[in-house]
Amino acid sequence: MEKKSILVESLFAFLELLTFIVIAAILGVVIFLLGDFFLAPFVTSNNLELDPYSMLVNEYLPATFVLLTATYIVKVLIFKIPEVALGFTNRRVIKDSSIGWGLGFVLVGVGFVLLYIFDQIEIEGVDFIPFYFFGFILLFIIQSFAEEIIFRGFLIPMLQYRIGTMAALIISSLLFFVVHLSNPNASPLGMINLICGGFLMGLLFLKYKNIWAPTGFHASWNFVQSAFLGFPVSGIEIHSLVDLKETGNDYITGGAFGYEGSLISIVILILCIVYLLKTDLRLYQSLFEPVHPSSKYSFKHDA
Repeated sequence: MEKKSILVESLFAFLELLTFIVIAAILGVVIFLLGDFFLAPFVTSNNLELDPYSMLVNEYLPATFVLLTATYIVKVLIFKIPEVALGFTNRRVIKDSSIGWGLGFVLVGVGFVLLYIFDQIEIEGVDFIPFYFFGFILLFIIQSFAEEIIFRGFLIPMLQYRIGTMAALIISSLLFFVVHLSNPNASPLGMINLICGGFLMGLLFLKYKNIWAPTGFHASWNFVQSAFLGFPVSGIEIHSLVDLKETGNDYITGGAFGYEGSLISIVILILCIVYLLKTDLRLYQSLFEPVHPSSKYSFKHDA
């Protein structure tokens, strides 16, 4: 692609993103103001940050509605792009979501076992409270879906056919990392983890040609490490099934940022990325092949 063409396509991508931001901002102001008006009388918890259902009602459900609606307006109504090209297929929803959940469980579980074997963590007990356990499953599904709408469903197709698939993966992964910079206890290793995780979820989006596989992985990754195994998730501590105590080096365990702030998590994510690319030649080749505007709806043919 010529330099001039890249600049023009980048400008169009920026204008599309700006349109999305403006529409999402307007919708967000309206939705959250209405939410404050109608829901405020019913909010009685003094500890909302630990209550998954209050967090869902007050934050994640409205945010998901805003992102989904803004994406539909910009992509489908304005730019006439079919939903299937954004990864919203009606096939393999359960199957690919389950694949994502399974992969997340394995990647976090392997790291947990290694940390336990090498005396980096201790299990002090188990505290199963259905209110929290199932509440956080639901919360992480909705929260992950909201983030996948923008970082995979919106950004990757927008950038892919304009400046290339690899560039789309890298930019979406970097933006995924940037929005988490304000998380508590953020660390350099945590930021590297977020970039690797974003890249992996982008690969899942491209490999399975839908938003369900990366959403399943994202939800599983967050839930398993936090509400199930007891690590902080991106620097935030919540109630967990396993009462975990970190006894090892923060660089190995992730410290206050959680499992995804650890060296072992980075290694496991990179190995998974390499494995996906080594075992799927078509996926690997697609990262470096030019994507023309005429093929931007390719998801439709393979969904």
